[in-house]
Amino acid sequence: WQGGAGLAALLVFAIRLDEAGGILGIPFKLSGTWMIVGRSLVLGESNQSAVGFVYLLAAFLFAGGYVARPGRLFYAAGLVVVGLVAASLMVVPFLYAAVLLECMAIVAVLILSPPELAGFHAPMRMVVLYTLGMIALLIAGWQADVLGAGAAPADRVRAVTALAMLGFSLLLAVPPFHIWFPSSAGQSHPYALAFVILISQAGALFLVFRFVDAYAWLREDAELFAGVRWGAIAMAGFAALWAMAQRSLARTAAYVMLADTAVILLAFSSMTPSGYQLALGLSGARVISLSVWALGASVLRNAGAGDTPDELAGIGYHAPLATATVLVGLFSLAGFPLPAGFPGR
Repeated sequence: WQGGAGLAALLVFAIRLDEAGGILGIPFKLSGTWMIVGRSLVLGESNQSAVGFVYLLAAFLFAGGYVARPGRLFYAAGLVVVGLVAASLMVVPFLYAAVLLECMAIVAVLILSPPELAGFHAPMRMVVLYTLGMIALLIAGWQADVLGAGAAPADRVRAVTALAMLGFSLLLAVPPFHIWFPSSAGQSHPYALAFVILISQAGALFLVFRFVDAYAWLREDAELFAGVRWGAIAMAGFAALWAMAQRSLARTAAYVMLADTAVILLAFSSMTPSGYQLALGLSGARVISLSVWALGASVLRNAGAGDTPDELAGIGYHAPLATATVLVGLFSLAGFPLPAGFPGR
């Protein structure tokens, strides 16, 4: 599975699209445009790095799955999830990405709540929230297309902007739309939860970039970015306070992840190319941070350890390596000095 995802990433980065080539003397030409159910999937310079990143992320997480053992549906459903997120980065018109992310959320339920966890319905909250986000973004995109890419009336711009912000808040799990994070963390396998969070949030973040890049009046709206900035600060404070109040290791990690998303939005709100680059760099660092935490937490869970302070008392003596891995992952997510999450902070 990781070999297939890694090969897909290699092909995305290495193959020259729409140019004649050959392998072992056999000529071929790979097109960068595919038609599926009436929609175009276009792979080019503008999205090649993002698609390659998603497949590299999947290959990295699939490799760790052999140690974490997140469930029998993890690889099959995970490959479908990755394919849908990659398609969301290529689809034209780009607003149909919201529909593909909604399909991704439906398949992700099989990863968060496999058949062995019968009766666990918390991941369905993710589907409900993504459905509402899809509707909001499709309406906002329809109205934005009416306004066009240039100047537009201020009242119409505010309405479209508010609707788009609502849709992206739903996809990015901005409080109060974060409820599927902690509820799923309570029962889902830690590694399965990390996989779904990383893949889904990457797709949502890239969609934000594409939406903002498509409309000049949106990119130049200083009030919008000021609102994102203050919202990110409030989100970071909320997540930090609730993380300290948790009595569950997995729920603590979920809220720390929310705080990390807030930092990425804070970088994005700078309205500068360096801020966008920093947001992308932080997204890459969180892959390492969250996967390290999830791997250690999975080893502890598979060994029968609990999730509360009382159940984890003394676990460092019995499983020092797994315990250290959990702590390093959490410290990195929180931006503690030295781990991967610190340089971006």
